[in-house]
Amino acid sequence: AASAPRPDEPPVRPVVLAPAPGQPAGRPPSPPQQAQAAPRPAPARPRSLAPLLVLGFAVAAAVLAWVWWLAARGGMR
Repeated sequence: AASAPRPDEPPVRPVVLAPAPGQPAGRPPSPPQQAQAAPRPAPARPRSLAPLLVLGFAVAAAVLAWVWWLAARGGMR
């Protein structure tokens, strides 16, 4: 037999837990997500020599144009 509460103590009330922030009410909390392994980096591709070849041809063309310009104005005697 449960004893009646004494007059100097407040009655005991059941505890109601509020849902966690971001969780809708009435739905049990979802289990934690499993950690996924970090994706492996892609294998390194061999670098193309095309940009270096284009740069080399551009430099060679600039040097040839400069030499031709010097020869045209009589700078190379």
